Amino acid sequence: MRVHCLAVPFLLVPLALAQRPGASFEHQKRTVAIDYGAVPVGKHSLAELTVGQTWRMGMNEASTWRLDVPVLAGDTIVAPGAYRVQLQRSAETTCKLLANGSSQALGSNADGQIDGALGKCAKPTKKLAVEWRKKGAAVLGNQPAQIVVQFGDSEWVGDVTVLGHKELKLGAWKGIVHAVPAALVEAGPVPVATLAKGDQNWNVVLDKDKVKLVPWMAAPTEQFGFGAVVGPDAAAIVEGKVEPLDGAVDKPLEVVEAIRGKSEKGTLTLEIAYGSKRLGLVFAEPKGKPGK
Repeated sequence: MRVHCLAVPFLLVPLALAQRPGASFEHQKRTVAIDYGAVPVGKHSLAELTVGQTWRMGMNEASTWRLDVPVLAGDTIVAPGAYRVQLQRSAETTCKLLANGSSQALGSNADGQIDGALGKCAKPTKKLAVEWRKKGAAVLGNQPAQIVVQFGDSEWVGDVTVLGHKELKLGAWKGIVHAVPAALVEAGPVPVATLAKGDQNWNVVLDKDKVKLVPWMAAPTEQFGFGAVVGPDAAAIVEGKVEPLDGAVDKPLEVVEAIRGKSEKGTLTLEIAYGSKRLGLVFAEPKGKPGK
């Protein structure tokens, strides 16, 4: 199957924008959502993808994934922001959901990858359908879920975890501390929090003894979303300081927990704990909008 077999020519884009569906999932009043063009089933199927080949997973504009909180799949963590997504055949019975360029939010050039099984639908669909399914109860505030992509008689299912959070006030700013597993924080880099004010959103990326504020990434808009992926503006990244805090932890914490936030004379501090560590993450207050 070739990508263009399931796509409508770009000349039809203006007619389809109002019909663009979305699949969203809410956890603790924060949302992750995939927006896509619901291409009708034709002569071709997902089963025709060869290993290594990708499918754009929709029609007209590129499909996008918007995250208010991180999503975890194994050791892969996708930071808050917006990314173009597609499916890639990885083996006979598996595919990967690729969040194009998402690792740039954490300092590398890779695509965040969600592994999943490719099989048959219980009930074939007439067009592409994407949905989220809750999978059991939350664990340590983090909610297991599944992303399901159905197209005709083919179905792809990927297991993920939508991270929980706690909000802290830092003057005019809001800190959203994510319940990232402590083992992932130790390995680093990971988005342990978001700092937000108005339409400004920054990921707090912790990498062992280093921390920085990184503007949320945006999905490409050029060429109907199929243009080049552009990483965070290096000039907008704010370097911070990691300060160990006094105070014993009764027992090692399995996920990151928020202690408190402070705003003093242009300095923002998030105090967090994980494992047996208590840290202050200290930044000069960002001036202007990210990327400006």
